[in-house]
Amino acid sequence: MPDNYANISDETFDLLAIAHRIANTLSANEQHAAAISLIVSELLNRKEVDNAAQAADSVSDPFTRDLLLMQTAEKCAEIDDDDYALQLSDAIEDPGRKLSAIEKIGVVKARRRQWQKAFEIAEIHPHPDAIIAEIAINYVLHGETEKAIELINSIGFLPAAIDALILSAEEQIKAGKKTEAVAMLERAVGEALDLDQPDEMADKLIAIAATLSAAGRNDLAISNLDHARQAADQLEGVHRDRLLAAVAVGFMNAGSASLAEMTLDSITDLTQLSSALKAISEINRNNGNISEADELLGEAYEVLRSEKDIQRRDSRASFTLQAAIAASFAATNKLDKAIEAAEAIPLEDYSQSAFISIAAVLAEQGDTDNARAIVSSITGDAGRIPGLLAIADALKSDPPLATEFLREAAETVDGVIQESLRVELLGEIISRYLKLGDEEAARNLRKSLIETLPTLRDRFIQIKHILNLGSLFGFGETEYHEVEIQTLLSKFPLC
Repeated sequence: MPDNYANISDETFDLLAIAHRIANTLSANEQHAAAISLIVSELLNRKEVDNAAQAADSVSDPFTRDLLLMQTAEKCAEIDDDDYALQLSDAIEDPGRKLSAIEKIGVVKARRRQWQKAFEIAEIHPHPDAIIAEIAINYVLHGETEKAIELINSIGFLPAAIDALILSAEEQIKAGKKTEAVAMLERAVGEALDLDQPDEMADKLIAIAATLSAAGRNDLAISNLDHARQAADQLEGVHRDRLLAAVAVGFMNAGSASLAEMTLDSITDLTQLSSALKAISEINRNNGNISEADELLGEAYEVLRSEKDIQRRDSRASFTLQAAIAASFAATNKLDKAIEAAEAIPLEDYSQSAFISIAAVLAEQGDTDNARAIVSSITGDAGRIPGLLAIADALKSDPPLATEFLREAAETVDGVIQESLRVELLGEIISRYLKLGDEEAARNLRKSLIETLPTLRDRFIQIKHILNLGSLFGFGETEYHEVEIQTLLSKFPLC
């Protein structure tokens, strides 16, 4: 591969060049591919599509190489370098990914209202339905409804036609054209009922029902949700219960609490049941039914807590849901219940996440004393710092107070033993200082980050944080002090 940075002298400072040099020293295929993926992403941000394509071509893993070429082709389409986009798609080895690249190019052209070019791309694709659907949606967006309908009629793949109708209806609703939107959705229903697979039918009918509710036609939404419920009932296992949970929430959103309750009764997976109860609780709260909302949230927690290990199909989903329920308890002024729910999560990472969410909610409510106490209860500096950052995020409307928590996080970070984690946390603190406009504090911490970077043993992690540093402050030398430049160039020479 040509070295894009072969002519860079020792005096030249470019963080992207440094990262690329490190990436080219990696021997492991997977690590090299992952590192080059980061490099290509930044090159595409700069619209350097030639360099991105060359970097992608250096990857030996065929899957990653194809993926990076696909991303580069899509960027070419965005900057209207269409010939190069098609040239890159032709260089993709896997036939399926080659077609995906062409499809992405066509979709980009449609979104840019370059419809003639989009049609030309569609003509070279054996299955152009996604491109045609995107053109149709953009026709609707720009008032060309009749043309859109004509195009949708030509789509042979039913799921693509249904999606086009739903998205077109959503655009009509935004434009205040609810009657036209409902007409499109009724067409989508007819197409959905012709689908062979019950799971696909249920999915589409649920999506149509949600859009019908948005259009003010809850009666039609309920009718379609009933069809979706019947389709879902033909399935087995967690997939059935996931769809039924969505149907129950849809019924509630359409104003039928009785149908929602009837559907909930048929759900056997407790995680899915709890998730639906929590969502229905939120609908009630938004509608002003506070007591009903509180009761349902408590029921969601009790259902999840009753789930035995042997019943739990997906521990991560279950524990993530319990953390969300804990945060909801905190948001509704039930701090004791929130703490109980967080403490009951058996895996420490998920339990800590719950406590961090609780602290953020308390901070949003103005209760910074309890928020700080919650974070202080987390074991270890590495666990407490994300909590302090979450509080700072919640206080972004009060920069001086947010800065207090950022300062505490910065003072705590030196206690993090793992160097890669310390660098990660330093980057998070710095980015927040910059968002608050405190550039001096950000630059003071940057010095510590730069000194730590060369000590990291994992070169991929080095690359990741060098690029993050560039995204925060810039990639060229004008944004850095001379001592920082010397530190980086002495450890990561460009030549």
